[in-house]
Amino acid sequence: MGPGMLLAMFGILVAGSIFAFFIGDFTASGNGTVSANGQVTLSQTQQIQEHVLQKREQIVANQWQTGLDASQIEQVQTQQVNVPSALLMSIGKVVNNLQPLQASLYYGYFMPQYTWIHEVDIKETFHDVTTCTPKGTCKTTCVENQQETPVTFLSYANTWDGTLTDTYVDVTTGHAGCPDGVWTSTWELLSSHRTYSWAKVWNLFAHIKTQQGTFIEDTANRDVLAGMIGAVDPSLGDPYVQHMVSGFNMVFQTGGLPPAGSNEPLPSAKVMSILQQAIGIVMAYNTAHDISGGVNESWLPYLAIIVMHESGGNPDAVDPILVDGEHASGLMQMLPSTFVSDHLGAYTDIWNPLDNAISAIGHIESAWGNPTNIPGVVAGTGVYHGY
Repeated sequence: MGPGMLLAMFGILVAGSIFAFFIGDFTASGNGTVSANGQVTLSQTQQIQEHVLQKREQIVANQWQTGLDASQIEQVQTQQVNVPSALLMSIGKVVNNLQPLQASLYYGYFMPQYTWIHEVDIKETFHDVTTCTPKGTCKTTCVENQQETPVTFLSYANTWDGTLTDTYVDVTTGHAGCPDGVWTSTWELLSSHRTYSWAKVWNLFAHIKTQQGTFIEDTANRDVLAGMIGAVDPSLGDPYVQHMVSGFNMVFQTGGLPPAGSNEPLPSAKVMSILQQAIGIVMAYNTAHDISGGVNESWLPYLAIIVMHESGGNPDAVDPILVDGEHASGLMQMLPSTFVSDHLGAYTDIWNPLDNAISAIGHIESAWGNPTNIPGVVAGTGVYHGY
């Protein structure tokens, strides 16, 4: 199987996983219940099943906590050098659609290593104590009280996406001596240096094959995995994850794919699946023909917007208005001549929604470069007028 065909398989099977993870549909492709307004939601039974799955993954991911006290656990979590359950879930999705769960196997590739330093914080207080004898002779003495508090700090961590090195310094404040002196010696963070690398992620995929073959190290696959991780836990500071999260935020804030629970309409789950397949097929074609800068998974919400503008999700829609003697037709309202010029291979049926979407993606690539360049697709760019 060549790299182009392999990418096509991943494009069809994995490209929709980001959307599925957004709505908590971890073992499917976003095919929850479609409400009257087009919003995809999960049934109560599905929600319970997916919640149980997520909790099981979390238990495995939390193994790093063994032997650490509450303060150490808090430091690890604050600095994000733990193993996120979102990582294990996303890898499981790619490897075998989380069936069966193999989180313990994946965890072995990411088990973090920590180095701790142990110091003592000191606080000294001073106050005068006056004592008098029965004869009235008084004497004032300066009394010192010292309080020592053991402290433990994380100085180094080697985790799933890189390393962390923290440096601490002893800071003294106040003054010693009576009548009311207070002197402290406390250890404080001086500097923190973080390096990021996905070497461990790609090492895992070099040893663990997916049901479709090897999940190769490339930008598209990294974005898919980072997108799924970010959909589950958008707070992670990993730059690849945040790159995808920033894209999600832009979509949500500028009129793109509505998050679950909103009242904005989406195409049906079936149409979303078709768009996902079309993206994967065109991505595979572009890879096989060394075409760069074309469609990727981030196009999905924008294509969904275009579908709703053009046909309302109806693959049999026909525009009664003639354009150069032709009626725009099908899911993405392609003019027959444009459909023919932009179709791929055997995908030649304008009334087949998959074929229609594939041709539409090709047209957007050549005419617009990116769907965000089409007026009206992104909020604040004018009224939608077609593409």
